[in-house]
Amino acid sequence: MTPYLGKIGNNQYKKAADKVSIKKSFPLPRDIIARSLGRMREEVLLVLNQVLVGDDLHKIVEVLDAVGFLVFYHPELATSANAAFVLRTADVYREDELLLWKTLLYLSAFPTQESIAFLIDFAEQGTCLGQQARRSLMHIQGLPEHI
Repeated sequence: MTPYLGKIGNNQYKKAADKVSIKKSFPLPRDIIARSLGRMREEVLLVLNQVLVGDDLHKIVEVLDAVGFLVFYHPELATSANAAFVLRTADVYREDELLLWKTLLYLSAFPTQESIAFLIDFAEQGTCLGQQARRSLMHIQGLPEHI
């Protein structure tokens, strides 16, 4: 299914949102393939992580939603090793605002030291990315989401 990420329908995000996510749960992926992958069994994470280390930015951006959704509902997958896949990808594509926004949202499912450090770096910004980082940090810490 991964070859079809971002290729079916036209409901995917084209740019970073201009406001922070207000959902208490993890947002359901917009892309129909990402939505389906995110609802699969935990074993699919191995395949999804391979997309994250690939070179197709369009697929990477969509698979972030699937991985975030999967990990949010299967917290046993929220390991430093799994977070490392997206953190490495975020370093490679640091200039892509949509990928960074989705990464900051995605990291709300990962209460790891590495994820928290990444979020803290962005939380200091006075931008929507900074707001999203702060919201993800509050979610990780179990605090009320007042930004």
